[in-house]
Parts: sequence; C-alpha cells; structure tokens
Amino acid sequence: MTFHTASRRSQPPLALSVPLSRFTSRVGGGSAFFVRPMKTILPSLFIALFCITVARAAERPMAEIVDYGIYTGEQNEVILETNTPTGSVLQGRGVSRLVKQTTKIPAKLGTQFGFRFVVHGKKEDGEIKLHTVWLYPEITDSKTGRKSRRFDADCHGKPEDRNAGIMWTFTEPSELVSGEWTFQVYRGGEMILEKKFDVEKPDQK
Repeated sequence: MTFHTASRRSQPPLALSVPLSRFTSRVGGGSAFFVRPMKTILPSLFIALFCITVARAAERPMAEIVDYGIYTGEQNEVILETNTPTGSVLQGRGVSRLVKQTTKIPAKLGTQFGFRFVVHGKKEDGEIKLHTVWLYPEITDSKTGRKSRRFDADCHGKPEDRNAGIMWTFTEPSELVSGEWTFQVYRGGEMILEKKFDVEKPDQK
C-alpha cells in the first residue's frame, strides 16, 4: 500500500493565484458641478467594489481538483504503520506526473492513482491541517488476516500548492480488489473534495 497526502514540507509553496480583479471607474464632466457629488460617488464605488470582491470570493470553492487518474514519477519512503491494510505505507516524496486522466483503474501491482488538488487561501494562513480518507472494497491482509474497508490519515497542506495529492499505489496482491474506490479530503470536519474510481482487473470488460 502507498498513501500520498498533501504534505510537501520539502517544497516551497507555489505562488498565490491570480490577484483580485481591478475595478476602474470614470467620472467626467466639464463643470465644477461634479466636484461635490464625488463625496457620495466614491463611497458608492467602494461599496460596489467590495460587494463584487465578496461575491467572487464566495463563488470560489474552498478547494479544487487539479487533475486525477494514473500517475508515475514520485519517489517513495517505506514507513511501518500497523494501522494500515498491509502493515506499512510508502510515503510519497516529490511530484507525481499524470500519465492518464481516467477513473478506470487497472488492478495491477505498481499502479498509482488518485488526484492532485489545491486548497485556496492566503500565504499568511500557513500550513493547513487536512484529513484524508480512502474507502474501498474489503481488503484482507495476507499476513495477519485483518480485514478493512477504510483508511484515514492526517496531513498538512499549503495554500495554493497545486502539487498536493491523495494517492494509492498497489504494492500487495491482496490490494487488487475490484470495485469502487473513493478518495476524500476533509478540512475542519467538512469534506471539501471527493473522487471515485472504478478498479478493474485486466480480464474484466
């Protein structure tokens, strides 16, 4: 089993996203008649700009999926973890490369799949605590006989880091189970992202 989460402590966060849109207004006229109304026009423009900014901020989701599917290229570090379906995990380090954007995943050893995402926020917010969940058909650990259908992990992300990801790599034959696999990301107890995948054995059509 491999899990790859949002933690990227060895990498600097990417630059913040596009700055707020600029609102340009023009007030013209050839007479001093327009000077006194400016005192009421400027606050009105400020209120309009504030409302537009708030509305756009409200429209932007808390987090977004950048890409999803099958990946390759990420280095892994083996970590013993008894509270996992296979007794150990491979913690992803570096940046994965998307090979194919798809929700159809072959149940083959070495296959890495999941999605990358970005959590929106300000740089001064610092690291963001996230909770990740993997839901899958029943897996039986070949060594212990332990059965599981879910795995949870806490991790940290950075605002506007588009390389954050939640992944799984098949490393044990016992993990090669067909069916629906669901990956979820939570922040503050609220689910902010979810993606479902259909894992199929090569002989399935």
